Amino acid sequence: TSLRGHFKLHPENYYRHILLTTEEFNQGFLVLAEFEDEVLAANLITIYGQTALHVFGGSSEYHRDKFPTYLAHWHGFLESQKRGAASYSFGGISSDDKNNDSWKNITAFKKQFTGEIKDFGQLLDLPTLPFWYYLYKIKKNIDQFFKK
Repeated sequence: TSLRGHFKLHPENYYRHILLTTEEFNQGFLVLAEFEDEVLAANLITIYGQTALHVFGGSSEYHRDKFPTYLAHWHGFLESQKRGAASYSFGGISSDDKNNDSWKNITAFKKQFTGEIKDFGQLLDLPTLPFWYYLYKIKKNIDQFFKK
């Protein structure tokens, strides 16, 4: 997905830590969609209160005709209900007033599902390690500059 969407991933350990921590406290789970012993889609779902949140997801280039991302979300819905969630959030989408190509396909995919779009306002980063966050932002700006 990151190759198709032209965005960078965190190191594998980052995702592993989130999954293991949420599983340990029964606040998350991983959904895999497989075909012929090959993982075609994966979603990391966390649960907070009665809301299940699709935090991260990705899919393979192979067997896209099998719609593995839809299957992964469907099983995410079902498992979330079993765990007491009353709602399922896909997370963010791009607003119509932005020309953000990297979110265009993700937003179109999410809007195919029925449901309500809720605007919770601007995203806010609350850095716990300000120095490292500052360096991270500098690197991100440099990457954006060279991407153009």
